[in-house]
Amino acid sequence: MIEVKDVSYSYEDHEILHKISFSLDEGERCTLIGKSGIGKTTVLKLISGICPCQDGTITLKGRTVNTKQHHMGYIPQHYGLIPWYNVKKNIVLPRKLKNGKKNVNLHQLHGLCRELRIENIMNKYPNHLSGGQQQRVAIARALYQEPDVLLMDEPFASLDYMHREEARNIFLDIWEKHQITTIMVTHDLLEAIYLGHKVAILSGTDDMTILDNPYVQMDLKDNLEGIYAYKDLLEKHMGSR
Repeated sequence: MIEVKDVSYSYEDHEILHKISFSLDEGERCTLIGKSGIGKTTVLKLISGICPCQDGTITLKGRTVNTKQHHMGYIPQHYGLIPWYNVKKNIVLPRKLKNGKKNVNLHQLHGLCRELRIENIMNKYPNHLSGGQQQRVAIARALYQEPDVLLMDEPFASLDYMHREEARNIFLDIWEKHQITTIMVTHDLLEAIYLGHKVAILSGTDDMTILDNPYVQMDLKDNLEGIYAYKDLLEKHMGSR
């Protein structure tokens, strides 16, 4: 289980988060929603260790999160691929930096890339890839680290509708095989409902609400009334402050 307890964070005398708390069970997918600029990305960066936890605690299976002991797979907005590295080098770099060259498992790498349908672009560079390909490379890079938690910041936002639906289905297929605890930021409420076992709503500096989601992976057209009623509930929580 991952637990965030009374966590606060400020930047240049501006308090972004104040004593927020939530917890997730191992193997859960949680989508994180909230208005622009409210601190969703900061939550991911705090859990990943990119931003230091200034106050409060973040624990994983009862132990304080430590980047030397825990593996956090972080996919930033726009994917964060290194433009002068090809696909293969982008994927293996974080694991190589953390564990050394001897820990690069090529059999595992090729299997993961087959699952994500990127095995034929390993020698290409990011600027020669489509948005969907870049997104899958970023997922491969995160999963190749064998993370304890997968953190995704609007991973499908830059894709058009058709490619977004395809990318979500590829992600769900590979998630079913690995079942990694996942926290995903999205601005799309219907996407949040489709992908999250739970939906977390950040509606203020100190206000985090987590709701169970009865409509995860349910088809919209077959559950239209219920899904839109749940969407209305999320919107009320988002605008409650």
